[in-house]
Amino acid sequence: MMVKHRIAMVLAAATLVACASTGSTGSSSRPAGRSDVITSDQMRETQATNLYEAVQRLHPEWMLQRNASTFSGATSRKGSGNVEVQIFMGGQHVGGTDMLRQLPLTEAGSLHFYTASQAESKFGTGYPNGVIEVLPPGKP
Repeated sequence: MMVKHRIAMVLAAATLVACASTGSTGSSSRPAGRSDVITSDQMRETQATNLYEAVQRLHPEWMLQRNASTFSGATSRKGSGNVEVQIFMGGQHVGGTDMLRQLPLTEAGSLHFYTASQAESKFGTGYPNGVIEVLPPGKP
């Protein structure tokens, strides 16, 4: 009985070590670190040709559209029930996510994602799916 108990303990310990060692190996397409920021280095590693592709490869969840009616007081900028994530550059609203297709990676030092509540605090109301802010090179 004692031998079975020791074997079970060794197997449990080995399982824990194996699980702990399967963390970030550098081969994952997901960036390590903050989930609300994409750095220029991370974008370059994707070999994307534009900012839209980089976001799709690193944080596709940023692009998710939600029904605007699920947010209290949220209204669509396009008059429909769904509102896409909006893009800001230089403190100015420049459009929806399609704008990112027009921007090469060299246009951004980093990308920052703001949830609806964070976006409301920083950019005002009307962004129920959040905002991606494109910061120029040289700005963290």
